[in-house]
Amino acid sequence: MTINQLNLRELVAYALPAIPTAALALPLTVYVAPFYAVQVGLGTGLVGFLFFAVRLVDIAFDPLIGLAGDRTETRWGRRRPWLVGIVPPMLAVLYAFFNPPQRPDALYLTLCLIAVYLGFSVLTISHMAWGAELSSAYHERSRIAGARQIAFIAGMLLVLVLPAILELRFGAGARQKVAAMGWFVIAALPLAIGLAVSLAGEPRHPPPSGFGARAAWAWLRCSRILRAVLAADLAIGLATSIPAALYVFLVEGTLELKQSSTLLLCYFVAGLVGAPVWIRLSYSFGKHRTLAGAALFGSATLPLFLLIPRDGTGGALAFLITIVFGLSYSAGPVLLPAIMGDVVDQGTIETGGRRAGAAFALLTLTDKLGYALSVGIAYPLLDLMGYSGARGASNSIEALMGMLFLFVAVPMALLVMTAMLLWRFPLGEQEQLKVRTRLAEGA
Repeated sequence: MTINQLNLRELVAYALPAIPTAALALPLTVYVAPFYAVQVGLGTGLVGFLFFAVRLVDIAFDPLIGLAGDRTETRWGRRRPWLVGIVPPMLAVLYAFFNPPQRPDALYLTLCLIAVYLGFSVLTISHMAWGAELSSAYHERSRIAGARQIAFIAGMLLVLVLPAILELRFGAGARQKVAAMGWFVIAALPLAIGLAVSLAGEPRHPPPSGFGARAAWAWLRCSRILRAVLAADLAIGLATSIPAALYVFLVEGTLELKQSSTLLLCYFVAGLVGAPVWIRLSYSFGKHRTLAGAALFGSATLPLFLLIPRDGTGGALAFLITIVFGLSYSAGPVLLPAIMGDVVDQGTIETGGRRAGAAFALLTLTDKLGYALSVGIAYPLLDLMGYSGARGASNSIEALMGMLFLFVAVPMALLVMTAMLLWRFPLGEQEQLKVRTRLAEGA
């Protein structure tokens, strides 16, 4: 049976695996892709295609991972065995991925990517589903999801700082920096998961019967609130991924500033600061309306980037606006998983089985789809506009305005759409309490 509130030790223990998960997620695109393209010599075109193609294959496996997790039943629980079981193969794969031979071929990278993405999906889906099942209390789910997101951002900050220290202090090159990030994940992953599964419990739920891919599709087709959460997740994912994909071009190519890495660090620090704020606000206004408000806050902040001078003199203003915009970053990753936990409760009544794994697999799928679409949409549009992000490139006024429109207006529209989807979301605190009462009566 789920509990109403975790103590601090249990909460911290549960959140720990998010640190190595984030430390793996960020280098995948920020450092490892350029490393294989340039230093290893596979080329940007081939590496970009492989990362995109393998990501699409990976998305197809997410629902299967979620369904398999839902049907697992062991004396140690449903989610923890998956987290523990994935560690040994992941350690071997991580070593190969972050420490390649001098001249790996495309097949080597493809196999590593498939294995890394598959392991990452198992980690993410199992961890999020476990968190949703730890408590049935409306606000406690926000607290649990918030702890996970704070740990996730902390992992991102650690892995951002590590290569900078190695470069400045020891003069490390690209291969040494990538290897160091890999060793960090290799060391942190078993430690974090070992502490989590030892110190945080797991409620027992009977596996759902007769719930395969066809039944999952039927649930998705019939559940309006499930579709609303997934649509909001896709919209938020696109609204944050499009500016992320264009941010270096904006800062270095358009604003003519040199501090893109430092600005990104400030963005994530602001997200870390914002996480407990959104949690606290959700206690007063509800999760769905707080997230809608955060989306509107982000949409209102984006036009401020248009005020930054495009001659290299707007550094201070760029830092300020980036920090303000970054405050809204963590609202979605904190509150959407908490809302999905409530949707799983509602689905338990409607379908007769608890299917958190399937639900969070769908949530992970829309998140990945948003990232893949952001790159697939933004970069071709830049080419069509004739925009070049190279430092010192001469772009026409039309190309500059087109890039700024893509950076500002498209995410703004997506965030407003998110607010519209969630403002009248029918599963608030009082409704979820009724659902919990019905579940308790039927237990």
